[in-house]
Amino acid sequence: MKTTTDRLHYIDVAKGILIVLVVIHHIPQIIKGQVGISDGFWAGVGFLNIFYASWFMPAFFFLSGMCSNFDRQFPDFLRRNVKSLLIPAVVLPIVGTWLLHLAQLDLHPSSYLHLDLRRIVLYGSWCWFLPALFVARLVYWTIHHWLQGSAGRIIACLTLLVVACALKQFDVVPNFWMHRHALAMVLYIALGQCCRQHSIRDCYYYIGGGLFLLLTLVLQLGHFHYCWITNAFRVEVVQIPLHLALCLTGICLVMTIARLISSNALLELLGRNSLYIYVFQYMFLQMLIGRLHDVIADANMLACCLLLMLFIAATLAASLLFSWIMHRPYLRYCIGEF
Repeated sequence: MKTTTDRLHYIDVAKGILIVLVVIHHIPQIIKGQVGISDGFWAGVGFLNIFYASWFMPAFFFLSGMCSNFDRQFPDFLRRNVKSLLIPAVVLPIVGTWLLHLAQLDLHPSSYLHLDLRRIVLYGSWCWFLPALFVARLVYWTIHHWLQGSAGRIIACLTLLVVACALKQFDVVPNFWMHRHALAMVLYIALGQCCRQHSIRDCYYYIGGGLFLLLTLVLQLGHFHYCWITNAFRVEVVQIPLHLALCLTGICLVMTIARLISSNALLELLGRNSLYIYVFQYMFLQMLIGRLHDVIADANMLACCLLLMLFIAATLAASLLFSWIMHRPYLRYCIGEF
């Protein structure tokens, strides 16, 4: 039987794998935007999206559901989520931007005073994931307390997924506080809670992971269009069955890999700091790739491979340093640790 400690090990491993995928996912996007290269080696890196873009963000919500206690009273639950999600959602992007300006020896006051307050007020943050997770957790807390039984809760969450896809498809209301993303992701929090309450045998994760690989092969051979929810919401109502199939089997795949690895110091370190890495990595990659613009443009295949490894390693190292800085005395208050 797995102990609680064992369980926490593989959950951190899963988060570590997912945050590495987030970094890899962003590299070709930024290179296309800043360097203008979208073919060759970097197109190949972008092609890897078919193996994880459809499920790696829902997997974070799934793991959040596995690790959360929704039986708390609402005032306590709200206070904890404001501290752990809402305060970091506002503070971390601002401090991260300031640190990057300092690293580039930019001491001009306007660089530090120019803040997109409209985006913070209307959308919760510059990082969609944190406000979406905050809203999704509050919505699921409500479902958890109003409905009894896993089946009813899952049906309610499926209904919210349909509503979210309809809101995106018809685009009538602006996506305030990333509510479309939040409503779509409540289902995966609910599934994570189900796995927390009912022990899932490893063989089911293995079967699901194998089905994901088979499904990906079929979609490639059939030239089907993929659908996913990251910062870009690319799931229409008619695509919900495909979205669910990809997400559920993809989550099983990463859980399979995490259970097989079981314990890994580096991945667990990345997993425990995944929130800080998530916030900082995109800004750091933009700065790093911008500095190496000419090198990237002239790089051959071998140089591109080395650059990819550099981007991943440097981004993770810098993000871990950012996390370490934010956990220093006094700065910890800025991220809700009080």
